[in-house]
Amino acid sequence: MNVRARLIGAVAALLAATNSPRAGAADPAPTAAPPASPMYVYVLDGLNPLGSAGANRLGERLRDAGFPSTRVGGWYQVRAFEREIRATHAADPTARFAVIGYSAGAYQARAVANRLVQDGVPVAVVGYIGGDYLRNTTQTRVVGAGQVVNVVGNGYLPTGRNLLFNGTEVTGAWNVRLRGTRHINLPTHPATFTTLSEALAVAP
Repeated sequence: MNVRARLIGAVAALLAATNSPRAGAADPAPTAAPPASPMYVYVLDGLNPLGSAGANRLGERLRDAGFPSTRVGGWYQVRAFEREIRATHAADPTARFAVIGYSAGAYQARAVANRLVQDGVPVAVVGYIGGDYLRNTTQTRVVGAGQVVNVVGNGYLPTGRNLLFNGTEVTGAWNVRLRGTRHINLPTHPATFTTLSEALAVAP
């Protein structure tokens, strides 16, 4: 064998040794993704004593979609929900919260979300459903919240339907306008559930 052939063989052997796995070496174990922090969802109904608008059905669908800690109450229960949120946050600072309001509940959701954010309680999602009288203000945008969802349809009939008040586009929010959908049908509209569940799923 000439010198050139021996040299080529030596180089090939060196490359093979370099590229072959070391004895006993193992691939690094994949790093498991950290578990998501728990999400607590609070839905505030409007002036709807018989529940005919379907806020409870919306809550059931959210629980079935993977958010078991979803509670539904009247707009007047906002202070009780707020106390519960603050207590949960004190016990578990990693917990995340979503506050969703329908009709009159939308204004209570906006108010409590702003109070919580100002006090350092993480609000991952703020949801407005049929907030016909909301305006595109700093308070409505809830600066510091993870995501604002704003679903509107036809305005509330007793206040002129679409003549004067039928919601607004909120800067930075996930705005969904369901044209032709009655105010009372907004909580049970498929697009309302889809939008909210998607926002909750990707919430920071």
